[in-house]
Amino acid sequence: MAKSAVLLAHALAFCGVGARALPYRPVVMMHGMNEDATHLQRNMDALRATYPGIYVTSLAVYEGRRSMIHHMEPQLEAVIAAIKADGNLSKGFNFYGESQGALLARAYVTVANDPPVHNLIALNGPQTSVANPDVDTRKRRRASGSARRSNFLVSSNSVAT
Repeated sequence: MAKSAVLLAHALAFCGVGARALPYRPVVMMHGMNEDATHLQRNMDALRATYPGIYVTSLAVYEGRRSMIHHMEPQLEAVIAAIKADGNLSKGFNFYGESQGALLARAYVTVANDPPVHNLIALNGPQTSVANPDVDTRKRRRASGSARRSNFLVSSNSVAT
């Protein structure tokens, strides 16, 4: 078993997936830029081996090159739709994201969070900005004169709860 997969298993156990919480809380994994859902297979296998019966899924949204050429907003919409469509996640889950997947996981927690994320593990992703629902992106676009779609992330020192 890969060292990082073992660390992931223990980190998720520490976050409430452990033996004291049977049945185990589901885990959602989100791949990084230019990767696909199978990229996290070793991590998924490690969790299943360590916590028999745990539900683990890796989101197959905006895989490969598509993750690099599309705006973040439709990617987040696809993440939200995939999570809502999975009945195993209806009572909440732990979310693990790598790279751009970490950013999407954080955005999900901040923008949607329904069903709720109980614990977020975000590796190698930019976490210094959070979505700010108080900022109207249409007003920002008009103020800047930009016709292109603006990002939903706004630089902030606050932390999503």
